[in-house]
Amino acid sequence: MSGFSPSPEKERVQDLLWVPTIRDFFKRPLTSGPLRVLCLPGRRCRFLMKLLDRGYTTLEHVTCIERDPIEELLIRGALASYSPSSPVPVDVVADSLYNVLTAGAERAISRQYQVIDLDIYGRLEPEGDVFRSLVAAVDVQTGARVSEWVLLLTVEAASARQSVLESLVKNEAALMTPYGPVVNRRLTTAQATDNSGPGRLVRYAACVAACVVETAFPNFTPKLVRAPIFYRGSDVYDRPAARALMGAFPFWLSRPPRPIAAMGPAARAALLDPAFDSCIRKAIQLKVALAEHDSIAISRNVTALPLD
Repeated sequence: MSGFSPSPEKERVQDLLWVPTIRDFFKRPLTSGPLRVLCLPGRRCRFLMKLLDRGYTTLEHVTCIERDPIEELLIRGALASYSPSSPVPVDVVADSLYNVLTAGAERAISRQYQVIDLDIYGRLEPEGDVFRSLVAAVDVQTGARVSEWVLLLTVEAASARQSVLESLVKNEAALMTPYGPVVNRRLTTAQATDNSGPGRLVRYAACVAACVVETAFPNFTPKLVRAPIFYRGSDVYDRPAARALMGAFPFWLSRPPRPIAAMGPAARAALLDPAFDSCIRKAIQLKVALAEHDSIAISRNVTALPLD
């Protein structure tokens, strides 16, 4: 979100989830040179700076999305120390991420991104910006013939504009409608029937994983490389109760080993089922980020996250 700093929980999640995921991708034997990154850095560019500091990318390989011209100047100013030249050679696109991936698809395809950060603050719903941008990202990467890439997906699990628990109930129900049959087969009876807040969050996380698997198929096979982390994330540092409940999901996506034309139902199931199994199993190992005074604690216990 333009013009604001991330919540301290969000910054901690980036350190624990985003940066290690990109580090591991960068260190693969098949990776050569700086990673090509598409992101929404915000005026302070803190996450992007971490990638630059560690040598995972360079300014010439980054595309930043920022519609506000003042914010664009602030981004260039924040990144000035990374460039000996002026103006700073960072590609800043004044448009929405969705438009960059659709109306500007030809340009996006030519960049052959290896990291796409879908951090656009929204729910994962069929007509929403997050889902549409997810579909568009898969289309762009398919057109670019990228063999492997990183998807950093941020979703709003529950809004703070109403009771967080009530919002989570609605959002979980909306995702369980299309993905419930896939998800419930991979949950224990207790997980499938637990209607407490934490129980619903587990199913919500599983549905997000299932959604990415189905959306990416048959062009890519996703792997959820780390358990997701849920946190209270907004731009209000001193009002945790006013923050939306956000979820962070790091995926690697790779092209399937077999030609698509050769796939019958059995071949489709052979590729989809292991991806569902792996991603949902990792999703339900979710962790939570909690602000405790001036520190951020990460808990494996989902009941630790207050939902009221």
